[in-house]
Amino acid sequence: MNTAACQKYSACPICGKRSNRIHSRYLRLLDLPISGHLSRVKLKARKYFCDNAVCPRKVFTERFDYDIRPY
Repeated sequence: MNTAACQKYSACPICGKRSNRIHSRYLRLLDLPISGHLSRVKLKARKYFCDNAVCPRKVFTERFDYDIRPY
């Protein structure tokens, strides 16, 4: 299964400031159980710039709801 993120913005995990300024994109491979079966998902995720001048995190990976956790 191939899928791409479609969020309009993502919030910095440190300061919470929303950003829609994309830094880059990358492919995440996920092994997820779906209806009792192991499934591999290829997810195109994005990295964003944090524009909060006092935040130590300058680039962060978008966060998702559900069971997709950053690593």
